[in-house]
Amino acid sequence: MADIPPSLYGPDRERQLAHLASSVGHHIINAFSAVVSNAEILKLSAPPEGDPELAETVDVIVNVSVKASGVARRMIDFTRPSTKPLEGAVDLPSVIRASVSELAEAHPRVSWSVDCQALTPMKGDAGQLHSMFAYLILNGIEALPPRGGRISIRGLVEEPDWTTLLIEDEGRGMDAMIQEQALEPFFSTKPGRLGIGLCLANSIWRRHGGTLAIRSQPGQGTILRMTYGAIR
Repeated sequence: MADIPPSLYGPDRERQLAHLASSVGHHIINAFSAVVSNAEILKLSAPPEGDPELAETVDVIVNVSVKASGVARRMIDFTRPSTKPLEGAVDLPSVIRASVSELAEAHPRVSWSVDCQALTPMKGDAGQLHSMFAYLILNGIEALPPRGGRISIRGLVEEPDWTTLLIEDEGRGMDAMIQEQALEPFFSTKPGRLGIGLCLANSIWRRHGGTLAIRSQPGQGTILRMTYGAIR
C-alpha cells in the first residue's frame, strides 16, 4: 500500500481510480489482441491438409482471449466517470431485472429471489447504475460455493422518503476486519484482483445520493444494504 499515491484516498479518488482501471484495461486488451493475432497466424501456418487438433486449440485460444478482452472493456466502461447530469428518473426494478437477466444465463447454478417492485424511481444515470448493479450482483455470485446458491434482491420502503435495496448472497461471508476494508481501494481477498470494484460501486452509488452498508458474518453470507431518498 505504500506505493499508492495519497491522492487516491482524497476527493479525486473516483477519477484517479477510473484512470488507473482504464490504463490497466487497455493494456489487457492490447495484450490479448496480440495473442489473437498470433493464434490466427499459427492457424494459417498449418499444413495444406489441415490439422484439426491445432485448429481446435487455436479456436479455444481466440475465444478465451476475446472473452477476456470483453471483461476488460466492461471494466473500463464501469469505471469511466459519467459527465452527464443526474436528471432523468431511473426505473430501478427494470435496471436490476436487466442485470439479473444477463447474469442468470451465465450462472445456471444460482437460484434467484428478486422482489424489487417496491423500489421508487431514482434520479440518475441508468447506464452507470446498470453496470454497478451487475458488478455488485456478480460479486455476490463469486462468493457462493462451487455448487451454487441463492442470490436474493429485495426492495423495501421503510420510511416515507427513503427506500432500501437489499442484495443478499449465501456465500462465505466476511469477518469484521474484511468488512471494514471492503470499500477501500486496492483491497481484495481474491487473488489477482485490483480491488477497486466495490470502491467504485460505492462511489457511483454515493454520487446518486445513496448510502451503502455491508452486513456479514463468516459462513453466513453477506447483505448489501443500499438506501436512497425519494426524488424531490
